Order: sequence, then C-alpha cells, then structure tokens
Amino acid sequence: MLLKGLSGIKLCEVIVLVNLRSTYNFVDHKLTKRLNLLVEPSCQLKVMIVVGGSLATQGVCKSVLRESQGHQFETNFLVLSVKGCDLVLGIQWLMSLGSIMWDFATLTMLFEYRD
Repeated sequence: MLLKGLSGIKLCEVIVLVNLRSTYNFVDHKLTKRLNLLVEPSCQLKVMIVVGGSLATQGVCKSVLRESQGHQFETNFLVLSVKGCDLVLGIQWLMSLGSIMWDFATLTMLFEYRD
C-alpha cells in the first residue's frame, strides 16, 4: 500500500482491518511516526473498545493518501494504539463507497468507485 507522509510518498506494507463495528477510521500511532504523518492534536475522543473500557485518541491525520489495488483513496484517520493491524477502515470509510456487495464466503467486497 502506498501512503503519503510529510516526506513524500512511501511504499509501506500494512495490515488493514475493514471493520463493520467501528464508527471511525483509525491509524496506529506507531505507523504515524514511521511515515512521519502530520497528526493534528485538536481531535481527541474517547473510544470504547470491545474488551471493555475506553482509549483516548491522540489526534487526527487528515487526507492521508493511500493506494490499494491500483486505486487511490484519501482518508482521515483518528490516531489510536491499535492492536493486530496498522489501519482500521470503519463505517466512516465504507459510507464513502456507496453500495457494496459483500461475499463473506470468499471474503470479498465489490463496489464502484469513481467509475
């Protein structure tokens, strides 16, 4: 996946979780440091987590350019300590896609994006 940081476009392999139970998109704080992404501290929320309790976000990375399977997406991510993956794409991103056809047997999703 290509991600654009402050020092330009970097090729970075990341693990992405598409999560239907997550309201927002999240990026792990370690990835923001590795890619030198600009973190705006103004957006800080308490996020409820599955195992109980909550975590505080550490800001927001706006308009992060990422490329997946030859398509570019510009996405905002809240910064959080994420376990098991680098990025979480939640309802916030899924809503931007419009209609989606899911096939859970093959773990695929089909959507139309910019024609």
